[in-house]
Amino acid sequence: MRIKWTEAQAVGIEKIDNQHELLFNSINDLVDAMNQGKGSEEIEKLFVFMENYTIEHFTDEEEYMEKYNYPEPERSTHIAAHEGFKDSFVELKEKMTSSGATRSMAVRVSSMLGSWWIAHINNIDKALGSYLKQHIKD
Repeated sequence: MRIKWTEAQAVGIEKIDNQHELLFNSINDLVDAMNQGKGSEEIEKLFVFMENYTIEHFTDEEEYMEKYNYPEPERSTHIAAHEGFKDSFVELKEKMTSSGATRSMAVRVSSMLGSWWIAHINNIDKALGSYLKQHIKD
């Protein structure tokens, strides 16, 4: 199932919102490939993208937290969510490596990524965005 980026998911920080939109587009590329019977081919590309994306995106968010003194316990909770995602992603990648990039694996990856990111953005990232909008001086 495709996931749709909408302004309702925006956190209000352009760099973060642009990264989230890019993420949604990449997940949708996988869904489109699966619908065309090419999910196995695309899943490997998505894994490479996600490894690079999570490093950049999580680092950017955590640098914002540091620079603008994001308070505790919100900061620790947010970072723990990032670490939890990275752990889940490693497990998923290991399963993909052992079972192969099958259509069922592509469906599983798409579902897991879409669900996790939507929940993360709508809850944890929006709280960060709200804080940052109050503390970033143009």
